[in-house]
Amino acid sequence: MSTLRTFFAVALLIALQAPANAGCENPLEATKTFLDNLQEGGDWNPAAASACFPRSNGQVEEAIHLKQVMDARGLLIDFDAISTDPDYTDENGINKQVLHKQEPRVFLTKQGDQWAFSNTTVEAIPGMYVEAFSGLARSLRQALPSAFHKPLALGIQGWQVVFLGLLALVAVLAGRVAHAFLQNQAGRIAKRFRVELSDSILNTMKGPLTWLAGGAVFLIGIPDLQLNARMSSGLNVLAQAILSIAIMLCFLRLTDIITDFWKVKAEETDTKLDDQFIPLANRALKVVIWALGILSILDNMGIDVTSLLAGVTISGLAIALAAKDTVENLFGSAMIFVDRPFQIDDYIEVGGVGGTVEEVGFRSTRLRTPIGSVVTIPNGSIASAKVNNMGLRTARRMRFQLGFTYSATREQIANFCARAGAILEADERVLDGHEVHLVNFGDSAIEVMIHAFVQDLGWSNDLSVNSEIRMQLWALADELQLSFAFPSQSLYVESLPSTS
Repeated sequence: MSTLRTFFAVALLIALQAPANAGCENPLEATKTFLDNLQEGGDWNPAAASACFPRSNGQVEEAIHLKQVMDARGLLIDFDAISTDPDYTDENGINKQVLHKQEPRVFLTKQGDQWAFSNTTVEAIPGMYVEAFSGLARSLRQALPSAFHKPLALGIQGWQVVFLGLLALVAVLAGRVAHAFLQNQAGRIAKRFRVELSDSILNTMKGPLTWLAGGAVFLIGIPDLQLNARMSSGLNVLAQAILSIAIMLCFLRLTDIITDFWKVKAEETDTKLDDQFIPLANRALKVVIWALGILSILDNMGIDVTSLLAGVTISGLAIALAAKDTVENLFGSAMIFVDRPFQIDDYIEVGGVGGTVEEVGFRSTRLRTPIGSVVTIPNGSIASAKVNNMGLRTARRMRFQLGFTYSATREQIANFCARAGAILEADERVLDGHEVHLVNFGDSAIEVMIHAFVQDLGWSNDLSVNSEIRMQLWALADELQLSFAFPSQSLYVESLPSTS
């Protein structure tokens, strides 16, 4: 009996110290030795898997725990990226091979003429194991009966299905809590700034917050499911994609809430240009959020965003050169919102075109002309042109001349000038500084100039005031028996030809 025991002990020692399927001559062989001997349902030889661990520290338990951590985190090893050179060195000239870029703590080093996991990796395995797995899954496995530890479909066990259901429940509860917290805090902030936020606006955050909480919970809980590396990797990609989409939707909804807040603030200001700017800023910010969200989703799917951005940058430069006018208009719109040469409802003249500003967009500005048509002017042209803003006038000038016949006397003209000045003085709509003077002896009339400034209350008011003042001056001329002259010529004949 003692001989039989000795035989088994020696056989076990040989299995542990000189395992089969073990090669550590280069980084790729060492990696395959570790992974190929820890396949559940296939080759399961933990002693062979630990052959490429440092003899001083290496243990079978360390190898098993490292494989469980890598599977739980979905760290799929790309064997094509692992070197077969026994003398491989990294970019720093060190004999070091990192197995996966997402976990730089796991790497091989050359020790003598063999490649093995570094002492740093072995020392980090216990901490990585604690980070990857929570006590909740372990407690659940222990609490459930043995029936839940039997494989179901795709090798998934019953306890994993139960744990997955618990994750879904926690995700929904976390989403509800986050939504309630947002409603409470947003309501307080709105009251502080005296802004009303409707429940419908806040309810738009409910769905994205639920998905956000769900993605975060699943991303944290996936390692505890202890699935194989391929399934864990797929679930990680899915959870990260859901998380990125949810974050993007949250920011989009939050942008709408902030926009509604600033709309209320903009209505309290005198200028109307900010009322136009806020919707434009909302659209621009949403475009940026969409772009960043898509890049984040692509990055989570394993697509090289850096090279993609480089290609987009080069393409964008070519497009920008081809669309120079569009870029110029975008900068022009930015200058309009920064400098504010005019605002909505101002009457402006640009490049010989006049009209009331109705809308300022990213590309162009729309003017409503006095005849009712709409003229669209590129913002780039406005930024580089002279803009005559009639809307900034404090007064409208009234200037015209009246021509009286030469039958008028000096007393009549002087009396007319004095009394016309009194009419302007008595009108509250006429500002100080008016002038009424005889200015010229014309070919067919004695010319009197009327010059004054009228309060600017709009084009229609200007026409009304001018009409009323002209009617009063007409009545004054009739009262003073002055006749309005019209262009005429007098022909004097010195002699007539004889009829005989």
